[in-house]
Amino acid sequence: MAKFLTPLRAKMIRRKKSWFLGVRDYHKLIEPLCFEYHSALCLPGDAMRIYIPSGFETDYSTIPKPFRPLVGDPTPTNRPGAMHDFLYSVRAGRWYADCMFHLALRSEGVPKWKANAMYSAVRLFGWIPYYFRK
Repeated sequence: MAKFLTPLRAKMIRRKKSWFLGVRDYHKLIEPLCFEYHSALCLPGDAMRIYIPSGFETDYSTIPKPFRPLVGDPTPTNRPGAMHDFLYSVRAGRWYADCMFHLALRSEGVPKWKANAMYSAVRLFGWIPYYFRK
């Protein structure tokens, strides 16, 4: 079982416009975010945790403007998106970050078809921010 142990508390710090991505709001976490999951590497009863520190900046899930009607309300993807951005920023490995994103989406109640579509999108296009963003 996977779940977020803490609520998302962040404040908007800036807005950026792009012709393809539309308007994106960047947020700074004002409290740490923690995600817990169980792995085959864990002993029974133990769990792995990912900690995202306060002060981390994220745009949550980057959804291109043409695809926003398909995704609908992006709120359930905010915590998984922040975690995914953090894992990319610390170069945790694309495959790991993308798998954790999918797991977090499902733990937030995102329907399987939507989580699969978002996972596919980060697998296909995630190399751009992973390799070219600071």
